[in-house]
Amino acid sequence: MALGRTDTWVQECFCKWNNAPSRATYDIDEPAAEPRQLDPESDQDAILILLASQLARIVCRAIELTAFSWLQKELSSHGPNPKTTAKTADFLQQLGKTLLTLRWRVSWWEIIETGDNNSEEQKGGYIDRVKSICRILYVYYFIARRKLPTWSGSDLVSKNGIYSEYMDAEPIFETLPYDESLQGFEQWMKEGHDMIRQANVPERLAELFSVSG
Repeated sequence: MALGRTDTWVQECFCKWNNAPSRATYDIDEPAAEPRQLDPESDQDAILILLASQLARIVCRAIELTAFSWLQKELSSHGPNPKTTAKTADFLQQLGKTLLTLRWRVSWWEIIETGDNNSEEQKGGYIDRVKSICRILYVYYFIARRKLPTWSGSDLVSKNGIYSEYMDAEPIFETLPYDESLQGFEQWMKEGHDMIRQANVPERLAELFSVSG
C-alpha cells in the first residue's frame, strides 16, 4: 500500500498518528442519509466499528512502513558537509520526534493499556515489534547525529531534549537518546514510563472516564 508521499509529511503524519487520543469514534456516511456516529452498543454498528478499527490499523501500518523507508533513504543522503548541515539538523529533529512518539506509544501500552481484546501473546507481539523499530531508529539517530557538527547550533545537540505534548497528558520535557549502546537504549526506553507518570496520564484518564461514565 503506497501513500504516494516520501517527504517529511510522512514523518509528521506518523508522529501525529502515534499521538492519537486514547479513545476513538467512527462516523459513517451512508447514501441518502445524514452522517452519524457509530454506536458501540448496537450489534449492527459493532461489526462496522470492528471493521473500521482494523482498517485504521492497516493504514497506520502503511504509514509506518513508508516512514521507515523514508528514514533509511534520508539517512544515506546526509553527510558532514556544510551545505547539508541545516538539512541534517532538520532530519535529526524529525527522527528524534519519531523516536519519542514511538517510545510514548510503547510506554502507554505497557503502563496503561493496549486498547483491544487481543491475547497477552498478541499484545506482546506488537509491542515487541514497535520496540524493534525503536532500536533500529535509535541506531539511525546516532549515525545522523555524528554527521552534524557541534557548532551547528542545533537545539537537539546543545539541549538534547524537546518539549512534547501528547493527547490525554500534560506537556513534558523529554530527553533524546544520549548513550549509544544497547544498555543506553534499554535505559532510555524505561524512562518512557517515567514520562507517562510525569505527564499525569493515569490521573487524567481516571478523571476523564469518571466524568464520561
